[in-house]
Amino acid sequence: LPLRDQSPTSEYEFKVVDRKGKIIHCLGYFSKIHFKGRPAILAEISDISTLKLMKKKLLQAQKMETIGTLTAGIAHDFNNIIGAISPAAEMMMLQARDPEIKRKAEIIYQMAQRASDLTSQLLTFSRPESSNAFPFDLNTLIRNNLPLLEKSAGIKIKIQIDLEPNIKLIEGDPTQFTQILVNLIVNARDAMPEGGLIRIHTENVQVSAKHKRLDPDFAAGPYVKLSVSDTGIGLPRDIRDKIFDPFFTTKQRGKGTGLGLSMVYGITKNYNGVILLDSKERKGTTFDLYFPATSRKSTKPEIKIPSPIGTGSGTILLVDDENELREVVQAILEHLGYRTYPAASGKEAIKIYRQKYTEIDMVLLDYIMPGMDGRETFAELKRINPAIKVLICSGYSEQSGLSELIKQGITGIITKPFTLEYLSRKIQKIIPPPK
Repeated sequence: LPLRDQSPTSEYEFKVVDRKGKIIHCLGYFSKIHFKGRPAILAEISDISTLKLMKKKLLQAQKMETIGTLTAGIAHDFNNIIGAISPAAEMMMLQARDPEIKRKAEIIYQMAQRASDLTSQLLTFSRPESSNAFPFDLNTLIRNNLPLLEKSAGIKIKIQIDLEPNIKLIEGDPTQFTQILVNLIVNARDAMPEGGLIRIHTENVQVSAKHKRLDPDFAAGPYVKLSVSDTGIGLPRDIRDKIFDPFFTTKQRGKGTGLGLSMVYGITKNYNGVILLDSKERKGTTFDLYFPATSRKSTKPEIKIPSPIGTGSGTILLVDDENELREVVQAILEHLGYRTYPAASGKEAIKIYRQKYTEIDMVLLDYIMPGMDGRETFAELKRINPAIKVLICSGYSEQSGLSELIKQGITGIITKPFTLEYLSRKIQKIIPPPK
């Protein structure tokens, strides 16, 4: 390594390969000195592999944070659009007498649900752990979902499971872990167009200092490791650093959104997990996901049986700045039997409530509005009537500030987009239907 001209000290970053073939990132300082009366070079070389890895992780975290901020910003507006389409289509399905119109309404409704699912995927990058998290057995989840995974893989691909007995419990939302499995299976399937083998493996792992060298996000303690490997074409080196980026895809236009692996990454990080990749071109790819084990006992969530949509009675102040959504929701409320006062802003809502609060049983209040938002509107309404019952309507339930409103006394939260049955149940908890 020659020194730069006229420079007594030079700095170089380079790679070396050890006897086992492992690549080590090095940083070297080379200085001109005299040693025993002769010109010499003093070399100080440091292993910066961990530093390089931490820098890479930081850049990825910053990238995901940026995407999270973006998705959080668009979620409200996007869900407002879906929130108007979905219930309007549902109303058409209920009221249409012409089978052809009913069928077209069903198609609109299904497309709205797909759009809602896409929003949920995007929000994986911006929200914390799911409120539906509880301790569960990953082996049981895999066995129960094996038919779904085999269907996702296709007839040309065989799935082999190798599950460690007595696997420790992990904590999370099983639905999101099912999404992880499906996305990894689909990714493996696409890497084996002519067919092949997918292996799903679980094991208990005690994480120690050696794991920390693989990824700085590791914390010492018991983990459950989930490995999904394939016998596919592998990943070229030049794209391995990009595969977890949202919207990055190697597929043709229209063949994928580029959200699959980024959603796997987002969910894994939300549960303090670590994901490692090992891929060799033409030999296959393995994703190793590590999730902290929990000592909490498994708790089976309560299964709620939806009640049929029933009519109610009472008066609701409906506050939303989106004209189309407000019009649709007003039609739904009236279909469900409620009298409605619509308001297009917080100021208009306060004016109506001052005049009619003795008639109004509850307020359905949008959280994000220009000018006076839901938080400010609620505060003013509460000054008029401290016993006011308010159901906040939000683009997504994890929105910042909602937890503070719960402490201040809002009655509940409803998330857009919603179904008629979901809205009806929420309202009936506040305004019990007549017996």
